[in-house]
Amino acid sequence: MFHNQLKRIVAVFCAGSLLWSSAAAATISDFPDATGHWAYDALAQAVEDGLLQGDEGRLLPSGSLTGAQMAAILNRVLEAQNTDRSYPNTPAGQWYTQDASKAVSLGTLPIDGSVDLNAPVTRGQVFAALTAAFGLDEAAPDESVLDAFSDANTLTPVQRRAAAVLVRDGILSGSQDGSLQASRGITRAEFVSLIYRIWNGSYLTTSDMLAEPETPTDETTEPETPVDETTEPEAPADETTESETPADET
Repeated sequence: MFHNQLKRIVAVFCAGSLLWSSAAAATISDFPDATGHWAYDALAQAVEDGLLQGDEGRLLPSGSLTGAQMAAILNRVLEAQNTDRSYPNTPAGQWYTQDASKAVSLGTLPIDGSVDLNAPVTRGQVFAALTAAFGLDEAAPDESVLDAFSDANTLTPVQRRAAAVLVRDGILSGSQDGSLQASRGITRAEFVSLIYRIWNGSYLTTSDMLAEPETPTDETTEPETPVDETTEPEAPADETTESETPADET
């Protein structure tokens, strides 16, 4: 079943990649802050495919991923166009207003508005968004596979179903401490890496979503301020508070 679903992902993603590659002028060399990053290859592919657009010559790959950024990136992956629904409490005229509408119409944002677009998303929220985006969600998966994880009780019902599918299908595994790290945030680099790993059908451990600590640079101390937020949805909620948990990403 998973392999059939993965074929759907590949078909959509390849079609989008061809479009982005022909249209995007930026390359990873345009973003010096990506040099030496543990996710350099994934970041390079994400720039080439148009998933990450950057701002003023920076990708800020170690910055926390916000709800708005998650929605925008998944919209680009799936070439979302439908704006029939409005995401609750989303003000008009923001760079993410249309992306939020597309995402809730697509199902990658919950209709109850529980994902704060301006705050860092949790991994639990990412689990739900990814299963919805790639057609992996199920109404009643066997959730007993989550019994082995100490923080499974922190997941919402929707997130539990998503995590159960990801664990069952070998996409997601627990960390060494027996948790899913469900309540922790995720960086932009980790998020695009996860997208490519799902697309490639790679087995994923939760610790693979955590980055090596890096030598502090301007990207960890300066907030990102987009010049044009309508085309550069890469503005984190607060770059001064993001952190990364050590893991072996090589």
